[in-house]
Amino acid sequence: TIESDWSAAAMIMVAAAIAGEVRITNLSTLSRQADTAICRALERAGASLVIEENTITVSHRDLEAFTFDATQCPDLFPALVALAAAAEGVSTIYGIERLRGKESDRGEVLKQEYAKLGIEIELDYDENVMRVVGGNVVAAEVDSHDDHRIAMSLAITALRLEDKIDIINPECVAKSYPSFFDDMASFANYAFNKAHAVCYAVVSYQTAYLKCHYPRQYMAALMTSVLDSATKISGYIAECKDMGIPVLPPDINHSDDHFTVEGDSI
Repeated sequence: TIESDWSAAAMIMVAAAIAGEVRITNLSTLSRQADTAICRALERAGASLVIEENTITVSHRDLEAFTFDATQCPDLFPALVALAAAAEGVSTIYGIERLRGKESDRGEVLKQEYAKLGIEIELDYDENVMRVVGGNVVAAEVDSHDDHRIAMSLAITALRLEDKIDIINPECVAKSYPSFFDDMASFANYAFNKAHAVCYAVVSYQTAYLKCHYPRQYMAALMTSVLDSATKISGYIAECKDMGIPVLPPDINHSDDHFTVEGDSI
């Protein structure tokens, strides 16, 4: 049996952390591939990461700068730069001395091409470190330098734009991931553009407000919305207990066909 390729999966996982959500199956976290380290980087950046048996779900959250040592997994650098570019603050990635022997001089190429997109990258060879200043990106024409991982890195960064970027020789992705752009097209169907993200932010604010100021009504409505799932209701009852909200047993004189607020209880 041939293992799934973590190097390829890392690009899609970062794409999800930047702009949407993805669920990847048949990907074992017990693998000895060095690029499983992408999970640690995503967690440090603040992405949502849910790991189940042979399944990983990555979702977008507001990202923050992170520090990561990629010395033993240098193929992750292009994905890590895309992640760092989308994070707030200055991210620090160690191990740039191993980038010069790749398909291109990846450190210099990443610095050059991301500068066209408005992202500043500093290379400090004395300290063996790359520093990436996260921020907004702008549309531009960029060059893959015939390096498949550079092309993929630039492509997933383009998910943050409403305008397009033009990549010279994107076909080089075929070296390691021939279906990359097909998979990205499928992923983009659920990627969050800015308008979509704003709507989610408003809904998140509204639900947080209701939970804070009307906790009993909020939890009653939430449990009513999942009446067909005993597992979810059990979890929400446990959450009510943590919040100090009693959930009363059924009562023939008071119960309805949905959860309701009864005094200080549900």
